[in-house]
Amino acid sequence: MAVVTGGASGMGEATCHELGRRGHQVAVLDVNADAAQRVTDDLRSAGATAFAVGADITDRAAVEEAFGKVRSELGPVGILVTSAGMFGYASFADITEQSWAQMVEVNLSGTFRCCQVALPDMVEAGWGRIVMI
Repeated sequence: MAVVTGGASGMGEATCHELGRRGHQVAVLDVNADAAQRVTDDLRSAGATAFAVGADITDRAAVEEAFGKVRSELGPVGILVTSAGMFGYASFADITEQSWAQMVEVNLSGTFRCCQVALPDMVEAGWGRIVMI
C-alpha cells in the first residue's frame, strides 16, 4: 500500500494516479480533505483501490491519526511518497523569517514526521520504499 502526501494536487496527484494504474492501493493524504476525496474518487473510477485522508503534516498527532486511519482501511504502509510541500516565488532576499519557518515546517519537518510514522511498517515487513519529491 502506498501513501502519498500532498496527493491532492500537482506531482502528488499524478503519483497517486500512476501508483493506482500500477495496481497499488493508494492513500491520498492532503491538508485539503475535499481535494483528497476528489482524487480518491477519480482513482476509484479508474478501478484503483484508494482512500482519502485529510491531515496537516505540521502536526505530529494529526500525522499519527491519519496513518492510523490509513492502516485500518488499507493495511501497512509499504511505499511512502512525500510530495506535500509549499514554496513561494519571492526572491531569496525577500523571504521573511515567518515564511522560511513555515516552509521548513512543512517541507522538512512534515516529511520527517511522515517518514518516522511510516517506517515501523516497512521495518516489520523487511521491505519498503520512501520517495521524497
